[in-house]
Amino acid sequence: VIHPSDPNIVYAAAGGHEWTPNPERGVYKTSDGGATWELVLQEDEMTGAVDLAMDPSDPQTLYASMWHRIRKKWSDPVPGPGGGIYKTTDGGKTWSQLSEGLPPRGLAGRMGVVVAPSNSQVVYVIVDNHEIARKAEEGEREACEEHHRAQEAVAQLLPHPELGHRRPGCLHHQHGEHDHDPARRGELM
Repeated sequence: VIHPSDPNIVYAAAGGHEWTPNPERGVYKTSDGGATWELVLQEDEMTGAVDLAMDPSDPQTLYASMWHRIRKKWSDPVPGPGGGIYKTTDGGKTWSQLSEGLPPRGLAGRMGVVVAPSNSQVVYVIVDNHEIARKAEEGEREACEEHHRAQEAVAQLLPHPELGHRRPGCLHHQHGEHDHDPARRGELM
């Protein structure tokens, strides 16, 4: 994230090595156009920064998404004991972890964060944490199936060489439900 009036000030989210713990994970800041970098937010060697957002009305206020993750060769990363959304109001000197309206620590998972440009008091967070937040409501699964049938009809007319035998499917899949169609499980690529 680049400061809007001073391009020498830049913040960078460092997720770290994918397969091993390492101390380089966290949020870095440069004030000299990248000649030097300072680690301004760090949890531990297993938790890296995955997203940053700057308040458009106050460049001293930033939000950072931290994710506890190590990828094992046999599975995707799942939430660990660290991570969450952090906020600074002094350009990265101090940070506080936010909790209101967010998953509890240990269930945070990977999160994206953005500040609404129309109202900087509104911060949006998307959470990918393998948790079933709610059951599908009446009509949602039917709408998904209708969408899937329409996509299959288009796929028959316009085959996609990179997808091979897999056709686009509905990605509104609930974890824990067994769906044997790889397209509907989200295994498109």
